[in-house]
Amino acid sequence: MSTFTTDVGLLHNQLPELSLRDWAAACTEQVVRGHIAAAFGALQERINSGVKLLYTQLNTPGANQVQPLSAAFNYLSEALQRGVLALLKGLKVYDQQGKLLAAWQDQLSDMVQTQLQTLFQSLVGSFMSTARIKDTSFRGNTDGSRRQTATDAPVSKSSSSSSTADEPIKTGLVLLLAELCVYMESTTVPSVMELLASAFQTKGFRGSDEPPPFVGGEVARRLGTAGNLLLSSYVDLHGRSLSTLVERSVHSTNWLNAQPPRAPRPVCDLLLERLVKAEAELARLMDGTGRTPGGALRPDTAGSHHSRGGSMGDVLESAAVERGVAKLFRGKVQPYGGGGLKFTQSAIMSAIIIVGLKSLVEYIRLQTLGKAGLQQLQLDMYYLRPKLLRLVGGSDSEAVAQLLDEVVAAGAARSNDPSMLEVATLEKALLAVNR
Repeated sequence: MSTFTTDVGLLHNQLPELSLRDWAAACTEQVVRGHIAAAFGALQERINSGVKLLYTQLNTPGANQVQPLSAAFNYLSEALQRGVLALLKGLKVYDQQGKLLAAWQDQLSDMVQTQLQTLFQSLVGSFMSTARIKDTSFRGNTDGSRRQTATDAPVSKSSSSSSTADEPIKTGLVLLLAELCVYMESTTVPSVMELLASAFQTKGFRGSDEPPPFVGGEVARRLGTAGNLLLSSYVDLHGRSLSTLVERSVHSTNWLNAQPPRAPRPVCDLLLERLVKAEAELARLMDGTGRTPGGALRPDTAGSHHSRGGSMGDVLESAAVERGVAKLFRGKVQPYGGGGLKFTQSAIMSAIIIVGLKSLVEYIRLQTLGKAGLQQLQLDMYYLRPKLLRLVGGSDSEAVAQLLDEVVAAGAARSNDPSMLEVATLEKALLAVNR
């Protein structure tokens, strides 16, 4: 660039009528703009390619759904943190060339900050598209973002195409994307703001009433909101799986004419197996919960025989129950407090379990239970209680314990003979199963 500037200056002295300096300045600006856009586009492509690779790995038949998560998160988080900082430090060379780029020094700073703002917004939009969450609030809404849409469009397109595949979205991928949003909010954005404070500062190119191209607080807010939406989607995916399993088990059991219970129903172990999967995913990507990684719940194997029968409710009652369960997935009934879901292993496990238990309450209210049917439900909940409470801790376990009691209470309310088993009888039944 220095040699080019010198040569143009010499030619301009010889041929001033050609206005070579103006042409050279426009050419230089175009090249620098292209370089900055390409640099940020390459970084975004690297992140999107990593997400797409994990998507492909998890959708490979027979693939381990948990093992790749930690390696993928380490790679993507390091690429984000080191990539953004290295990119900004590399582009700082332009900012240091005051003599060569003096004519549009402030425009250069605006270019870098605008591309940086667009990078985070595009990554959030790509993550939401991959997780199949529709939310138009994550589209760029600043002038700078709209100016760069054409440049960034090819990068975003390649990443979102994978989310349109027929394969169901994997829960581990959704959790990883949520964790990446939280990581960018808490680590990457503060580091970027610190670096921008010492370089790429706008010095008057924009009006005093215009916001700066990069607003760190706004980016952090968007990342936090996206992380919460992705985490809620993760809970929803696991909750729907549990709800479907509960619905099938309830409708396939003849609660009115059931035999006296001898062991928990097999559905209890199936529920625990699915919760073990969620716990393994969380253990790979989360820490600081006070729980020892690897202390996963190991459900005991227990067999039981249960009669099959049809639903004992009528059509209107069935529709009411379906609406009640649907509320769990429309946000009408939150599986966690109004303050939002905490990013801790115990809180997330509690939210997933609550969705499953709330579904069980709704479906039990559809049934008419006999004495043995109620006692079978009581034994199931007694069997699940210590195992579910071991998955959560502290205040998170209180809601789970209350819902376990509510399931039995709902069964008693629908029973024609609400006679419960003694604790000693329940212990004896479980002891026989463990043998």
